[in-house]
Amino acid sequence: MKYKLAAIVIAIVFCLAISVQSTAGSGSRKNQNELTLKDFYGKTKTLRLPVERIVILTGPVPFQTFKILQATDKVVGVNNLIKENRYLYAGYEKLPIVANAMSGTLDYEQLISLKPDLVLAAFWFDERLESLLEPDIQVLRFDIGPPVSYAKDVRTLAKILDKQENAEEFITWYESIVNGLESELKQVNKGSGPRVFDFYGGENGRSDGPPYGTYGKKNPWVTPLIEIAGANSVSKNLKGDWIIVDPEWVIQENPDVIIREYASMVVGEEVIGYEAGSTKHLQIMYDKLVKDSPLASTNAVKKGRVHFIDSGMIQTQWFLALPYLVKWFYPTHFSQLNPEQYHQEYLNRFLRIDFDLNKKGVFVFPD
Repeated sequence: MKYKLAAIVIAIVFCLAISVQSTAGSGSRKNQNELTLKDFYGKTKTLRLPVERIVILTGPVPFQTFKILQATDKVVGVNNLIKENRYLYAGYEKLPIVANAMSGTLDYEQLISLKPDLVLAAFWFDERLESLLEPDIQVLRFDIGPPVSYAKDVRTLAKILDKQENAEEFITWYESIVNGLESELKQVNKGSGPRVFDFYGGENGRSDGPPYGTYGKKNPWVTPLIEIAGANSVSKNLKGDWIIVDPEWVIQENPDVIIREYASMVVGEEVIGYEAGSTKHLQIMYDKLVKDSPLASTNAVKKGRVHFIDSGMIQTQWFLALPYLVKWFYPTHFSQLNPEQYHQEYLNRFLRIDFDLNKKGVFVFPD
């Protein structure tokens, strides 16, 4: 079997327009050496414990969660997503990269040579992982991060890693932010809130569009996040997860607020995120959107309610994006809210990164 595995190089498809769902149940122990939980598909899975050598083949959030839980010493292999940011993923850069998420290649020979106890894999990695690796190497389909399941997902990973105390400290912190904002929103949001159009560019996010890439009712990240922030996504009732809409549809919906997500890795230069040091390029793109795009005729543009945000924040650090959204949706009531203070604390306290947001990084525009 090992010889067979060593000879296989499998091409897998990494689809950007994918559904990210609640990934695993909170788990229960049959004894000290096992943990029973639900995987991404809702199937019961029993893991042998402890796990000391782990390969991560997921999206970016678990990489940050391992740092939050102080468990990066258990990681022996990763995919190339750790190259996206040298600050967020500091500590992983010297680990073997056994998979390329964008090209869809997975090096089984290298993975097996690392002798992991467990492979954490997103649902979109090769469907034959289990049949090729188990029972010698355990596989758990597990991703993490959507607002509605985030605390449960963190607790599940903490049980696997035996880091429950660290998990509760972090959950208490981020839930205090969310609960505090939600409580105040109940006092100020007496109606349905502003109508919001959030988009990440063209069909694949590689251009400004149109058509525009946005989120439907099956999206577990941005659609509920906008609702938590006291607003209504104009696309929340459309079928699908990551979806496409034409400019005519947006103009007809006439949103009160427009949120434009940008990702430096897609744009091709560091215009936003931790590496960005200037807003020059964002200003150019902002002017183009409000003056020359089909969206220029919407109420959001006419009233100056267009905001850019780092897509990495809204899609993987949603609890940090939430204060920005709340402030944009209710600018008068939340005029004194300082979203950056939560971001700074997260970096220093939980990711243990020596990064000063006053000196570097651009995450929203206009500020």
